[in-house]
Parts: sequence; C-alpha cells; structure tokens
Amino acid sequence: MHKSSKRIGVSRPAALGVALVLAAVAAAQGAEPQAPAGGEQTEYFKETLAWSFKWGTDAAFTAANIKSGSTNEENDGTTNFDRLWVRLYGQLQYGDRAKVVIDLFSANGSDPWLYGLYGEMRFNRHLGLRAGMLPLTVGAWQERAYPSRQPLIGAPLLAQYLLPVHNASLPASPRDFAWSTTQPSYSSAYGSSASSSASTSATAAGGAAYSADDASASIASEHYWDTGVELFGQEGGLHYRLAVLDGTPGLPATKSLKDKDGVSTEARLTYRVSEALRLGTSFSRGPYLRNSVRASLPGGVSQGDLRQDLAGGDVQITHKRVTVVAEYLWTRFGTAFTKAGPWPERASLDARGYWAEASVEVVSGLTLAGRWSGLRFGSIDDGYGSQLRWTPNVWRVETGVTYRFWDDGAAVKAAYQRTRVDSEPSRIENLVALQLAFSH
Repeated sequence: MHKSSKRIGVSRPAALGVALVLAAVAAAQGAEPQAPAGGEQTEYFKETLAWSFKWGTDAAFTAANIKSGSTNEENDGTTNFDRLWVRLYGQLQYGDRAKVVIDLFSANGSDPWLYGLYGEMRFNRHLGLRAGMLPLTVGAWQERAYPSRQPLIGAPLLAQYLLPVHNASLPASPRDFAWSTTQPSYSSAYGSSASSSASTSATAAGGAAYSADDASASIASEHYWDTGVELFGQEGGLHYRLAVLDGTPGLPATKSLKDKDGVSTEARLTYRVSEALRLGTSFSRGPYLRNSVRASLPGGVSQGDLRQDLAGGDVQITHKRVTVVAEYLWTRFGTAFTKAGPWPERASLDARGYWAEASVEVVSGLTLAGRWSGLRFGSIDDGYGSQLRWTPNVWRVETGVTYRFWDDGAAVKAAYQRTRVDSEPSRIENLVALQLAFSH
C-alpha cells in the first residue's frame, strides 16, 4: 500500500517561475550546479565570505516494459522507471559557513512537490547543523540516488521495496499476520496493499483495520526525506552525522508531526582509509506508528514500545576505472505481540537487506555496471506452533551500460533487471529499459 500523499504541492506556473529564476541567476553568475548531498573534503572558511547561488537539475526520459504493481513501486507511487521525471535543486550559500537547500520533484508531468528543504550552518570543520526536511541519514545509497551519480537506472531493494508493515495499522496477533500474508491477494501485491480479507480478520480480532491513510514501510526509504535536526562534521578522514527525525528510515514522517509522537535517533559514520577505500556504518532507533493506532493496542503496550531498529555497514572501493560499493542493513519492526500475549520476542519482524554494485569505465564516457540486491525476512509464530516467514524473500539483479556526453551533462542508459519474489507460486519480473538522462 502506498504512502498517503503528504507532499507539499507546487503549481506548474510556480514551478516554472522557480526554474526560470534559478536559471537566470545561475547564468548571470556562471555558477556550476551542485546536488545537496556530497562528502568531499572542504577547506572551511578559506574563501571570501559572500553570497552565491548554485542550482542543478536531474531529468530522465525512460522507455520500459514496467507494469502496474511492479516491485519497483516506490513509497510515494513513483519509480526510477517512470516515463518522465524531473528534479530541480538549488543552494543559496554564504561562503562555507551557511546555505539553504531546496529540492523539487515531478513525476510523469504531475505538479511538482517539495522534496526537501533545509538550512545548514557550519561552525567549524568539526561541527555543523542542518534543520528542515533532510536527506536520509543512514545508509550508503542516499548519495548515489541521483541519476547523475549512478551508472544504472533502478535502485536496490532495501531502498524502495514495499513491506507489509504499516504506520497506521497492526494485525492483532502473529496468527493474523502470518495468515494474511499467505493469501493470494496479499502476496500478489508484495506489500503495496492489504487484502480486504486481511483487513476484516484484523478488525474482527480486535486489531486496527488497514486504511487508505496507511503508509507501507521499506527498510531505508531514500525516496522520502524526513523532518528533523542533524549534527555533522569531520575529524581527518572520519565523517559523522547524528540526527533526530520525526519518522524512521523505513517510514519517514514528513508533514505528519501532528499525527505521530516520538522521534528516532539516527547516526552514520564514514571513514576514508585512503583515496581507494571508504568504510561506513549506520544506526537508527525510534517509533514508527502514528497516533491513530493507540486505541487498538493491547494493555501494557504503548506506541513508543513499537520501534524500527536498524544497524548496518557499507564499503566503497575505487581503483583506477573500477568502483565497487556494497552495503548490508539489518532492521526490526516491533509489533504489539512482541510485548503481550503468548508470543514474546519470537514475533518481532526482522529483515536483512543487502546490495553490491560494480562499475568499470571501459573508455572515456562508457561505463558497464551490475548490481545484485536482496531482502531476507525472519519467521514468526503463526499461533499454532509453527514458524512462518512473515513475508517472502526477494532478490534482484540489474546490469546496464551508460554512455555520458556533453561534458557529463547527458547520458544514455540501457538496463536489464530481473527480480524474483519467493512466494507461492514464485513471481519473476524481467524489465528492460532505455533512458535518456540530463544533469546540470
């Protein structure tokens, strides 16, 4: 089931006006565009303290045999394989000390919405502060999510695959959860919606019914920025990010402050061992449910008891024309039956996500790449003494070729993707796509 629409919409005339202003200012100043994320070393406060403006765009035109209900569906209803999507971002910057970043996004000709908006203040090399709608703190995929930064088209499963975990509903017991996820109507949607029979079962047993306002979780959803405050800085090759956010990595809560109590604490550390090797680790802990669930929770269980916990690590290796990136994330979603009833901790919803990507620049501008990603899920007690996997395992392979031209401002990408969901019966998707992408 998709996340309910919580974006801040922007009308087409207003978006066009913003784009024209950005283009005019950038042209007048000759500023090179720059995306809001990045981990480059910076010599702080060495330049003249003056106001400047930079802007950038990412646009992609894609032809693919993707179908409705695909495993590529994002939490907000868009995918990396949409026919047309445009991303526009800008930075109003005061030397190295402060900046304001805005990010707008439109898919398939829809009215643009506010994707991200935050302010940043750097006090020195060791300490800075960001506040607003922020990029995902945890995980290695965030910095590679822009088309201009990755050689393929799709995304790893942990960044976008929808799970049958919701922020506005819970099954009443492990038996209801395990039963509903084995129904054809549920497994065929792969977490993008819940069947009417599952809703009826949960309601009859005393649980909350699935509603149109439910948002489905992923492990670490890059495609949805969250609201909060973040400290960041560096000491030599060590970079850190420490954030307090309204939602969790799998269920960001942008624009829903009034609907949810509690915040998550998220942290990421990266260490550049050398120019060729970077290591990273991520942690997160916080409640993921909206306030509407309170009335259906059993006695002794509070909303804050039900958390998404996350931990993981990643590595990046670069040698000449070859780049290898790999990441592993473990997460656990708490449920009401982990704290009450005859099913204690066995009923926690555990998941493991991983991906590994390799790319090689064959000749200048021409890159070959491949990515393997997967999701593995734990088991829960079905209420009859048996252990059942709470949702089917998934794996995906994507290969592709990219040719960049116009000083890397444009790229042609061709990709083949194969996804398998180990349900009964198993589901296999073969996807072929051709994309023309522009960045500026």
